[in-house]
Amino acid sequence: AKAINNLAISLVDYFKERNIQVIHQCGKSDFERVKDLYKEKNFQVELFSFHINLASKIEQADFAIARSGAGTLFELTANQLPALFIPYPHAASDHQYFNGKFLESKNLGFVIRERDLSTNRVIGILEKDISSISRDLSTIIQPLGAKTIAKALLQEL
Repeated sequence: AKAINNLAISLVDYFKERNIQVIHQCGKSDFERVKDLYKEKNFQVELFSFHINLASKIEQADFAIARSGAGTLFELTANQLPALFIPYPHAASDHQYFNGKFLESKNLGFVIRERDLSTNRVIGILEKDISSISRDLSTIIQPLGAKTIAKALLQEL
């Protein structure tokens, strides 16, 4: 997502000031451009386009900035990782926006539409105390949820 890549680059000074380490998955098509921009800004970042074990990167993180597809929401929530969701603006029926709003309505995440992105808004979110969000995310995930759903479906047959 070029908009998210550009946002990350625009936040480099903030990251440097606060000694924030960044793990950035930027996608193959934008990798070289993003790598060069980080290099120009003399910022060390763990940058990759694809990782075979993305879960290991999620485990290392304290906060995520991501799109808000259902799979992403599940992975971040299951790992109790607070996030700022930037929905893909052309998603069918704006479903990514509503996915993110579901968590935001429960004070379990943040949503900013791509057209409304600004470094100041994002910094405001990054300055918040997210420890309660991380803890409370555990309440929304049902252990063995797939098994429960499958069992309910089988009972209906």
